[in-house]
Amino acid sequence: MKASERPVGDNPLRTLVDWLSRSQWRSFIIIFVIAFAIRGFLLTRVPDRYVIPHTRWEMEATAYALADRGEFADPYVIPTGPTAHLPPIMPGILALIWRLFGLGLVGGYAGWLFRIATYCAMYAMLPWLAGKIGVGRQAGFIAGLGGAFIALWPGHGEALTAIAMGLLLLASLRRWTALRISVLSSLLLGVAWGVAFHLQPALLTVLLGCIAFELWWRRDRRKWALSAVMTLGIVLACLPWGVRNYARFDAVFFIRSNLGLELRMGNHEGAAAAMDVMDLRAEHRHPRTHEEEALLLREVGEVAYMRGARTRRKRCCSARWVRSRTCVGLPVRRSIGSVRIRLNSLGSRRRAWSTGGAVLYTVRCMRCSSRRSPCWLWQVRGERYLGWRSHSGRRF
Repeated sequence: MKASERPVGDNPLRTLVDWLSRSQWRSFIIIFVIAFAIRGFLLTRVPDRYVIPHTRWEMEATAYALADRGEFADPYVIPTGPTAHLPPIMPGILALIWRLFGLGLVGGYAGWLFRIATYCAMYAMLPWLAGKIGVGRQAGFIAGLGGAFIALWPGHGEALTAIAMGLLLLASLRRWTALRISVLSSLLLGVAWGVAFHLQPALLTVLLGCIAFELWWRRDRRKWALSAVMTLGIVLACLPWGVRNYARFDAVFFIRSNLGLELRMGNHEGAAAAMDVMDLRAEHRHPRTHEEEALLLREVGEVAYMRGARTRRKRCCSARWVRSRTCVGLPVRRSIGSVRIRLNSLGSRRRAWSTGGAVLYTVRCMRCSSRRSPCWLWQVRGERYLGWRSHSGRRF
């Protein structure tokens, strides 16, 4: 028998991967330890000025104010008072760590190690998650092992958001395939979604897609009532933060106050699909980087500043700029630009592997999933968001 005709069971590499991924805890520990060791080593190379608690960036500045004075405030280049610029969970966790370990180097390393651990857990849970959605623990193990070697600068809680999204989509998949859905489970799932919004409110788009799919997919006569119960759970989870924001700003908005600013930064003639390009062009004006913007924000108030950011400057009028583009052409161009920048950041060999792997993964998902099961929708959506959104600071 030729080597190419050797039975699959005689393939030593596949046998090894099968053994490593057979136990959920074994695969989790292996990936977590490798990822943590790499990131822990790289942390020793990070200058102390970036490790010690500081106020250079929005999340760290907000967490510092919360740890030092007990106020969720001052995310910008100068003190501006209470804020809702960021969702509260990640700054709150970081502030708690700094309160426990101090605002010195020890507290800084504790905060970094926590964020590193969330990335490690995100990759380490992939074998278990892949097994649950039907892709196979082996594929999840390979994906998690590959991710373990990709060390990224920690951001605003992307890893925690990815973990929450994976668990919530898995819960949604089980809900879609269940014979009967209880009212209590609908309420609890809504509360879980609502809590996740305080990590990253952009998850609202994922939830809307899940609800729309559920209303189309299920034949349960109670589906509208159960969706309403889940919505009630979301409202209950979001109510405390919403009450706080209304008391501080006398305004109602969804989790974050900065929609106008994000629209302005991502929608004008100088906008690009990557913040690195925007930084080089010096096109964006942000109260984190421009003192005059922060002074204006402090003068008029955060909510008024954000609402006026869409129309304050003719060149940066995001609403007018978006209306001047076709509704189809703009998102297509932005998506192509995001993918191109993502691939260009890799070497030629890694670029080829990434592109080929994404194509084969999508084909695999479509072929191995039955039309009677919504699993393929979860797989394609999950790969898209976990692979691209969790690690990209794209502004659309």
